Parts: sequence; C-alpha cells; structure tokens
Amino acid sequence: MSANISLKPDPRRVPKGSVVPEGWTSFSNDNKQSVEAAIRSSVALREAVQITLNQTAIQLESQQSATDFAFRQRIHEMTIAKTELEWLKEKTEAEISQMEKDIDDLEMALRAKTNPLKLAHTRLENRTFRPNMELCRDEVQHGLIAEVEKLESTMQSLQRQLEQAKCALSCLQNTLYTISADLGNKSTALSLDKQCMETRKRLSAATSTDKNLILTGIESKNRYSSERDRKEGTGIYDTMFNSTIASAKETMGISNSASTNTLSLGSRQGSLLSRRQTSGAAQQVLDVSSMKSVGSDATNGKTLKGTMANREKSVLFA
Repeated sequence: MSANISLKPDPRRVPKGSVVPEGWTSFSNDNKQSVEAAIRSSVALREAVQITLNQTAIQLESQQSATDFAFRQRIHEMTIAKTELEWLKEKTEAEISQMEKDIDDLEMALRAKTNPLKLAHTRLENRTFRPNMELCRDEVQHGLIAEVEKLESTMQSLQRQLEQAKCALSCLQNTLYTISADLGNKSTALSLDKQCMETRKRLSAATSTDKNLILTGIESKNRYSSERDRKEGTGIYDTMFNSTIASAKETMGISNSASTNTLSLGSRQGSLLSRRQTSGAAQQVLDVSSMKSVGSDATNGKTLKGTMANREKSVLFA
C-alpha cells in the first residue's frame, strides 16, 4: 500500500470552475483561430517588411551606382584639368625663362648704347670751346647732334621695351603662382576622390546580409551548435562502442574460464558457446560501428540543414 493514497470526502463533487467538453473545445478552437490569425498577420507584416527592405536595397544600389559614376566622371574631369594645368605650367615657365633672357638682352643693349652716347655728348661739348669764327655749326656739328638724337631715341625705345618686358615678366610670375596653387588644389582634390573611391570599394565588399549575420551572431551560433552536436554525437557513440567492447571481453573471459573447468564434451560445448558469443559480440561491434557512422551522417545532415537554413536566412535578409 502506498502512503500517498486515502479516502476523500465527496470525491464525485463538481469542482468550481469546471467546464463542459463543448466549452473546452470552443475555447481551444478560439485560441487556435486567434493564433492562426496572428500568424497570418505576422506573415503579411514580414512580407511587407521584406518588400520594403528589397525596395530600399534596390534604391541604395541605384544611388550607389549613380554616386560611383559621378565620382568616376569627376575624377576624369579632374585628371584632364590637372593635365592641362601641368602643360600650362610648363609653357609659362618656358615663357618666363625666355622673358628673362629678353630682359637681359635689353639691359645689355642699353648698356651698349651708353658709351656711344657719352662719346657724342663729349664731342659736342668739346666743340663748344672753339674760338671766334671757328665756332661754326658745320656738317660735323649737325652730324653729332643727329647721332645724339638717334642714340637717345634708341635708348628710350629700349627702356620702354625693358619696362614692358619687366611688366610682362611680373604678370607671368603671378600667373605661374596662380597655376601652381590651382594645380596643388586639383592634385589634392584628385587624391581625395581616389581615396573616397577606394574607401567605397572596401565598404561595399561585404553584402548587407553578411554584415547582419556577423553583427547578430547568427552565423557564429550556427557554427557553434553544429560543432557541439557533432562532438556530443561522437562522444555518445564512442561511449556505446567502448561499453560494448568491454561487455564482449567479459563474455569471452567467462566463456574461457568455464571451458577450462568442464569435461571434454563440456569444453566442446563451451568452446562452441564461446564462439557464438564472440560472433555475437563482433556483430554488436559492427552494429555499433554502423550506428556510429549513421550518427556521423545524421550530424553531417544536421550541419547541412543548418547551412541551408543559414543560406535561406541570408537570402531573406538580402
């Protein structure tokens, strides 16, 4: 007799709050219908969310393509402008070099005209000291005056050309400074645009699905669970295999000891029995080995199912 049983007062009474089977069935059906409605609404919501995510992904991809095209076009235009500026800089530097050479030539020409002018001035001055009637304005005097006027006119023309050349040189130097500054700015801008393109390539290398799987830890959890199931399954079948081997060895030991203590007929029967038990133990070993291979196949199948589920989740998140 159990100590937990006894006679109860009025065991046939109807407990408070009892319902009839029809009420239980109706309540269960209502719960089932509400759950099914919730599932349908959840499915519809997830489909709407998936549609929105796909539309957003398409829009983002389109915007990314447009931005990449704008970047490439801007880099192309910037490269052309940079090449033209480099050519202009080389031409300006060559022009400045030529202008400096022209200025040197003009200064040398001015210096070359100074001594003849000094000579003509000295001759005219010396002829002013001729006495009495010798102070005549003869052809020599007119020639010297014409020579002085010609030299002064030439020197004035050279001086104007020299000033113009220096002004042009100053303008060329200012232009070169502007071109150099603009070239430096365009080189910096071109380098930044290329760095932006490289950064965008690195950021767009991984898809959004891979990022979501990594951030949420889904992929790592699936790997861990697959590895754990494989290890646990392998450990269980290893234990069963070892226990079967031990039992087979014990059986073989008992059969051998019994066969040594019996008569010749008994030893023959014991030997036959030992052979049968040994065959049975070997069959058990083979069965356990087949179970182990089946367990490994099941584990591999579970891992394959987990991989397929991950791929389905990746497609869903993508």
